[in-house]
Amino acid sequence: EAALARAATASAAEIARLLAAGAAEEIRIGDRALAPADIAVLVRSHRQGARMRRALAAVGVGSVELSQARVFHSDDAEELECVLRAVNEPAHRGYALAALATVAMGRDAASLARLAGDDAALATVLERFAGWRETWLARGLGVMLRQWMADENIAARLLARADGERRLTNLTHLAELLQQADRATPEALLRFLSARRAEGSGEEGDGGESDGSAIGSEAAQLRLESDRNLVRIVTIHRAKGLEYGIVFCPFLFDNHPARGGGGPMRAWHDGHRLVLDYRRDAAADKDIDAQRKTERQAEDMRLTYVALTRAIHRCYLVVGCYAKPTKAGSSHTESGRGLLNWMTAGGGMDKTAWNAHKMAPAEIDAHWRQLAATAGTLGGVPAMLLEDLPDGGGTPLPPADAHAAKPAAQKPPTIPPGWRIGSFSALIAGAREEGARGEGSREKNTGDVEEARDHDAQASAIDQRAARSDAPGEGESGKESDALSPAADDILRFPRGPAAGDCIHALFEQADFTDETTWAPAIAATLAEHPQRLADVSEEESVQRLPRMLRRLLADVSAAPLGGSLRLADVPRARRLVELAFHRPAPRLGAEQLDAWLAAHGYRVPPLAFAPLSGYLKGYIDLVFEHGGRFFVLDWKSNHLGDRPADYAPPRLEAALHAHGYPLQHLLYTLALHRHLGRSLPGYDYERHFGGVLYLFVRGVRPGWRIGEAFDGEVSDGEAPAGEMSAGVFRHRPPASSIAALDRLFAATEQPA
Repeated sequence: EAALARAATASAAEIARLLAAGAAEEIRIGDRALAPADIAVLVRSHRQGARMRRALAAVGVGSVELSQARVFHSDDAEELECVLRAVNEPAHRGYALAALATVAMGRDAASLARLAGDDAALATVLERFAGWRETWLARGLGVMLRQWMADENIAARLLARADGERRLTNLTHLAELLQQADRATPEALLRFLSARRAEGSGEEGDGGESDGSAIGSEAAQLRLESDRNLVRIVTIHRAKGLEYGIVFCPFLFDNHPARGGGGPMRAWHDGHRLVLDYRRDAAADKDIDAQRKTERQAEDMRLTYVALTRAIHRCYLVVGCYAKPTKAGSSHTESGRGLLNWMTAGGGMDKTAWNAHKMAPAEIDAHWRQLAATAGTLGGVPAMLLEDLPDGGGTPLPPADAHAAKPAAQKPPTIPPGWRIGSFSALIAGAREEGARGEGSREKNTGDVEEARDHDAQASAIDQRAARSDAPGEGESGKESDALSPAADDILRFPRGPAAGDCIHALFEQADFTDETTWAPAIAATLAEHPQRLADVSEEESVQRLPRMLRRLLADVSAAPLGGSLRLADVPRARRLVELAFHRPAPRLGAEQLDAWLAAHGYRVPPLAFAPLSGYLKGYIDLVFEHGGRFFVLDWKSNHLGDRPADYAPPRLEAALHAHGYPLQHLLYTLALHRHLGRSLPGYDYERHFGGVLYLFVRGVRPGWRIGEAFDGEVSDGEAPAGEMSAGVFRHRPPASSIAALDRLFAATEQPA
C-alpha cells in the first residue's frame, strides 16, 4: 500500500513539474507548449484511476478519467443506494443518518452527532425523506431524484470538490440507468441496484447481465465527465491502438493478484476450450489454480506490452520491489516475481521457472540499473534514465494568474441553420413550418404529417370571385348559365371542407376502379373512418344518401374521359401506386431562386416567400399509374367550384391552380417520378414513358360534362384526340427541357458553394 501511494504521489509531482515547465514554454512538442491533454496515466482499474485522481488533485492538476469500469461499482453507487434505502424507509433513523453522511448530502460527524441527539430536529429530517418517498411513488424515481438534488443543493456541493465533476456525472448516470430499469416498486428497484453492485469487482473485464435487465455493460460504463484540456487517466484496455505524447505507468510493478468476483465459479481453459468450473473443490485444485495463474499472467503480459508502447515521446515507469507483510516480518517474493522484473532480470528463464525462483531486491535493482546504463542514446540524449522514487508531494501547479491580460472576446462562430424537411405546402405557404396542418391536411399512419391536400375553405373566396367573373352579364342569357339543381345523390351536395376532402381521398385510395364489387366495402370503410353528415336532412336520410353519393362519384370519375382513350376504369389496381412518398435533397433552395426559375419557364404561382431551405423536400403523390406504357401523376382535388359544368371548365381550373400554386406542386411531383423511373425502369425515356400530370377536381368530373377542346397542347397520349376530356380535369405534361432544367436547378443546390 505504501508503494502504491508513493508511486501515485511521485507521478503526480512529476506531471505537475512538466506542466509548469510547459506553461513557461520550457517544454514543447513541435511548435507548441506541452499541454495537459498531451499526458496520459495508464491504469488497470478504476481503483487505481481514483488513486491517481486524488494524487493529481493534491498538486493542483486537473484530470479526466476514461475508463471501462462499471458505474455500478463506484462509490457513488454505494452512496446512492444508501440514500434510496433511507427514502424508501423514512422512519428508519439509522438509514437516514447513513444517507446524511454521504458525500452528496454532506453532513459531517459533528452535525450528525447533534442531530442524533435532537429528536425534534431529526423528526424534521425524516419528514423530508418521507416527502421524497411520496414523490417517488406518485411521479417516479427520476422526478424524485431531481427534487432531492434541488432540495439538498447536491450539484453545488459536489462541484466544490476536486473530484466533483466525476461524482456528479456518476450520480446523474446512475439516475438514468435506474430510471431505465423500470422496476415497479421502490423495493424492487433497490434489489436491482444491490444486485448490480454485487456483480464483479469493478476491475477491467468484469460484469455481464445476470438479471435480464435491459441495461447492458456498455450503458453502465463510466462516462466522460469533462471535455476540457486535462490530463487523461486511461485504462490500459481502452488505450489499445491509441498514442499519447507522454505516458505514465505508475502501477505496472504491482504483482498483487487482482481481486476476483465472489461465487464458486472458476474460469480456465482446457486447450482452446473455455471451462466454467462450479465444483466445490475447484478452488482447492492446485493444477487448476496453476492454469488460471498462467492465463492471468499471459493477460498481464499483453497489457504490459500495450502500456509500454503507447508513448510517442516519453514513458515513465515505476519499477523495482516492494515488501509484503508476513508473520515472520516482511517478504519481497510477490513483487520480485512481477512481470517487469522478469523481463529485466529473468536472464532467459521461462515464466514457470521465474515463478519458483527467488531473487533479492538488491539483485533485481542492479539489473534495472544495468539496463538503463546500456540502453544507449537517442539524439545525444540517454534513451533511459533510472532514478530513485522521489519521496514527497512535489510542488503544486500554480493556479492561472487571475490578473493576467485576457485576450479580447471573440465573436462566437455563426452556427449554420440546421437541416430541415420541407414540402410543397411549406414552400407555397411562405414561412410556415413543415408539419403545420393546413386546410385538408391529415396525418399518415406512419405518424408523419402530410402536406396540405385540399384547401376547400381557402378556395371558397377565390372560387366565388371566379364564379362571379364567369357569370353572364346583365341582359345576357344562356342555357349553361342556368343554375342547376343537383340530384339528391350528386356529389355536389356532399359536405365540404377539410374533413370531406379527407373522406373523398380515402375513398379513391381504397376503391378498385375496374371492379365495382369492391366499391360498397370501400365506401363503408371510408365512411366509418371519416364519418360525414348532410345538412338540412335527418340523420337517417343522411346515412342513406352518403353511400349513394360516393358510389355515383366512383362511377362518374372511373368512366370520365381523361384525354384520348384514357379512363380510370381501364387502370387495374396492379398498375397503380397510392401515396407514393419521395424525399430529395435541397441543401440551398431559396424562394427568389425558385421564383425566377418558374417565371422563366412560364409557370405562374403566387410569389414565394419561404425561408431558405437547407435539407430535404418530401411529398406524397396521391396516385401514380401506368396506362399504355406511359406513367401518369394524378392528384385528387375535392374543391367545390360551383354547380355548373362551366365552373369546372379550363378557365376556372386554371384560376384555382394558379391561386394555390399547384403548378409548383405538379412540377415537383413530375421531377420525383422522373428520377424514380430513371433509376428503376430499364431504357427509360421521358418523352416515351411519361404521360403527364392529371389534376381531377372530382365534383365536376363526370362523363356527361365535356369540355369543347383541350386547353393544354401537351395532353395528347397518341391514342386519340386530346379534346375527348371531361370537365374538372387538368392535364399537362411539362416539356422535357423544363424537367431537365429543374433537375439541374436542384442538382446545383447540392454542390458546394
